[in-house]
Amino acid sequence: MFWAVFRKENALGFSKQEIRKAIQTKRLALAPELAEVHSAEIRKALLASSAYGCAETIACYVSVKNEVDTTRFIKHALDEGKRVCVPQTLGAGVLEHTRIRSLGELKSARFGLLEPSEGLEICPGELDLVIIPGVAFDNSGNRIGFGAGYYDRYLTGLQVLKVGLAYDFQILQEVPDESHDIALDIIITQTRVLNCSGGHIK
Repeated sequence: MFWAVFRKENALGFSKQEIRKAIQTKRLALAPELAEVHSAEIRKALLASSAYGCAETIACYVSVKNEVDTTRFIKHALDEGKRVCVPQTLGAGVLEHTRIRSLGELKSARFGLLEPSEGLEICPGELDLVIIPGVAFDNSGNRIGFGAGYYDRYLTGLQVLKVGLAYDFQILQEVPDESHDIALDIIITQTRVLNCSGGHIK
């Protein structure tokens, strides 16, 4: 019933914590082989997009815990000569992005994440594209993250193209948002590309 209300109506009657729990549970239960197939479809759409094609410097999260896989995308971008940087958490809600030249530079870090052990910090103003993780999204680009607010703080005032990657079930009709939440420009799932500036499907 809980999930049916999400799909048929919207999530505004639930707290962000309830939404996180429901969708993370569903994501973790996704069969690995299905997650791999969906991730490949999402990656194909991302690589075919003008957002990727026009970008020289890309920031991208490193996927964990059955998230849409980004490791193959990162490797592809590196192989094509893109400047790729990945997030590094510094505590106290501070996030920076560090350039990497191979996935082998990543090490286990806090929260079960993979982060660069060292490297050159990339100034936010140098970024052309930021690929942002999330738990739930809606058609307007609103996003529910993991609750720490790292990306909302990092992206405040930053003029950069913001893209989310999600499985279809992570897209809800509407999610609760607050004044400090940063909306995305584009969301890519295995079946569609959402242009969130207009809230329509291309």
